Amino acid sequence: MQIPRKVKIASHFYKVTIEPMMNAWHNSLGVSWISQNEIKIDSEIPQDQKEETFLHEVFHILIDPIHEQLPKEVKESLVKLLGRTFYSFVKENPQVFQNDSLHRNKIRQKSQRMVRVSPPTDQKRVKKL
Repeated sequence: MQIPRKVKIASHFYKVTIEPMMNAWHNSLGVSWISQNEIKIDSEIPQDQKEETFLHEVFHILIDPIHEQLPKEVKESLVKLLGRTFYSFVKENPQVFQNDSLHRNKIRQKSQRMVRVSPPTDQKRVKKL
């Protein structure tokens, strides 16, 4: 999985940065600042943890509209569960998320190489008697 530099979530673009956090956010591996449209991930953690943390922060943003209706502990537990299980699903099923444009490009190239047959232009005209 490749972590993008920018991601669109619910019609908003979020800048994604990976940088040393040195436990700046209470021992967090990442943080999402919805008001600033920003996601930050700790650069000092292994790649698989960065990927899972990225999804974790995305889920924080996705459930933000209902955050006032959930206690903080429930919200964090829900985000942890969703982030972990969805990351596992992505890693175990890469074919689901492969870009199909390569396949479409191959078909397009093949069709462009095909010879198109058009009706002959020198058809004999039949005179009416």
